[in-house]
Amino acid sequence: MLMRNFLLEIGTEEMPPFEIEEITNQFSEKLLKLLKEEGFQFENYKLFSTPRRFAIIIYHLSEKGQDKFIERIGPPYDLAFKEGKPTPSLIGFAKSINVSVNELYKVEKNGKFYIAGKQLLKGKTLKELISEKFEDIIRSINVKKSMFWLEGINFKFIRPIRWILCIYGKEVIEFNFLNIKSSNWTYGHRILSNKKIQINSADEYEKILEENFVIVDAKKRYDKIIDEIKKINYSPYFDENLYKEINGLVEYPFLALCQFDESYLKLPDKIIITAMKSHQRYIALFENGKITNKFIAIVNNFVNDEMKKNLSKVLKARLEDAKFYFENDLKKPLISYLEDLKEIQFLEGSGSIYEKVQRVLKLSDYFINQIKLNEIKLKRAIMLYKNDLATSILREGKEFVELEGYISSIYAKLSGEDEQVVQIIYDSTLLEHPKTKEGIILSIIDRIDTIASILSTGYRIKGNYDPLGLKKKTYEFFEIIINFQIDFDFIKVFEILLDELKFNLEDIKDFIYSRLENYFIEKLNYDYDIVLSIISIKPNNIYEIFRRIEFLRHFKEKKPKELLEIITAYKRLYNIIKDKKLLIDIKSELFESEYETKLYSILKESDFIEDSLKNRNYEEIFEFFLKAKSYIDSFFDNVFVMVDNEQIRSNRLSLISSIKNMFDCFADFSKIA
Repeated sequence: MLMRNFLLEIGTEEMPPFEIEEITNQFSEKLLKLLKEEGFQFENYKLFSTPRRFAIIIYHLSEKGQDKFIERIGPPYDLAFKEGKPTPSLIGFAKSINVSVNELYKVEKNGKFYIAGKQLLKGKTLKELISEKFEDIIRSINVKKSMFWLEGINFKFIRPIRWILCIYGKEVIEFNFLNIKSSNWTYGHRILSNKKIQINSADEYEKILEENFVIVDAKKRYDKIIDEIKKINYSPYFDENLYKEINGLVEYPFLALCQFDESYLKLPDKIIITAMKSHQRYIALFENGKITNKFIAIVNNFVNDEMKKNLSKVLKARLEDAKFYFENDLKKPLISYLEDLKEIQFLEGSGSIYEKVQRVLKLSDYFINQIKLNEIKLKRAIMLYKNDLATSILREGKEFVELEGYISSIYAKLSGEDEQVVQIIYDSTLLEHPKTKEGIILSIIDRIDTIASILSTGYRIKGNYDPLGLKKKTYEFFEIIINFQIDFDFIKVFEILLDELKFNLEDIKDFIYSRLENYFIEKLNYDYDIVLSIISIKPNNIYEIFRRIEFLRHFKEKKPKELLEIITAYKRLYNIIKDKKLLIDIKSELFESEYETKLYSILKESDFIEDSLKNRNYEEIFEFFLKAKSYIDSFFDNVFVMVDNEQIRSNRLSLISSIKNMFDCFADFSKIA
């Protein structure tokens, strides 16, 4: 069978940088899936993308899909023959699938018998398949924002499609899509080589484009950016998302080393960095740990002095704005902005930012009583941490919104606030590893109020549609608790907000448990059955849930035989009781055998479990469960539970239920596969 390299490139207007990778991946996944379904064979493939194109090379792709047989169901069996001879409907069915009557056979479907046959489907050629399915593939790519660009044609995409390059070996696979005819032509760099370029085979694709100032391999282009940055004698500010965005903005990167007036270095580092990256995608430079007045711009053209001058001029305007906001804000102390928060709405239905601050103050009392915290300094920090939302730099300088919290910490320091208060505010942003417990608690409390506030409005996440970022906030909430090992009863904390926010506590609980389940499975990659076994008993301590899941995972890996013994014992209990809760007192005087007495003795020994759970001595608990297994087995092997005598039957069921509840203190072992 003929095997050649296949190249398919779609050329577009400049795409948004953060969409390029996703579009390329979707495109390749759908194309490769189609080829596999149609019986095509290939060795491997490689993806390519720039702001103006996405492409795939499939190596040693077969020219044609494999033939395959499909079972076709024909007429009912009782209508297929008359007096031992084929009926017209049977003969017609055989002809329709191009087989003889002798090749047909009888099959059963839903209790009825039918005639069936194998129809040969010839494999499609690559040209037939691409011509037929290309439009379906492109239409099925999901993008966040798409656009129409052809009048009278109902088709939209992330950006207008301008050309299609499609070759198999050296042969052009011709087809039409919208008003475009596929060819073996592509285009070079828009500025440095803006011309049609002929590609005669997939093997020369990368080389010819690079000669025309297009590095079509996204990773190679990214590596070139990094290599260029390494050549300069400064330490660059690193932000992976920023670097990826830059890579999605250029087809051939050039580095421009520029500078700005040193007077702007009086501004806080993060304000300078944000002014650079938010609109201009510049990279700040450091020397000996201090920010300098030098910066890098990665551009899509040769660099000259005029260009560098213009790049610096644009940044100067941004820094001048920041300087104006900064100096204007500092004309009064940060605490004076607290009253201004009354005029800023937090969420419709949950009041102003000022009201949010009051709720956070109320929540802090719970943690102050539970954890050793500096009450005075934590509450002072709470009265300051949101005040930057009323300042000019955040209200007017929209690019600085990402510095919420950090601005409050800077302004608090410059307003003469206590050093630890400043640190608590800064720590609550989690920009660096926090130095204060109070900062961690403030970051947790803030998210508790945000989650409750959003849910109190009736807002719900619908699939991937989550404009308020509730999923992200909730996952951050879990992450902080787990990373910093914070123990608390989350249900009691949410209860504190009931009067102010008027939500349904059961809805909050259901939301937290369902999101916890997703978080542990999607984000932390724990096994579904392990996660479900813990969450289904609904502990009210998120860090405790994590610790139990982690212990069970480890126990399952290290001691699978022992875990299976515990599960087996539990399921013998569960199969009798299911989810019923029996509250009848166990009466030992109704025991009729030593096996009941021995099982009861295990129950009386289990009083230590509560303390062991508090101390997280899970190993001790599991050793006890293993000990209990032999007593459980002996009981079920020798005692008939469902006797006629109602008192004895109920007493035995209560004993079984109590033993099951002993296991349930840790997990629902019936959920573990």
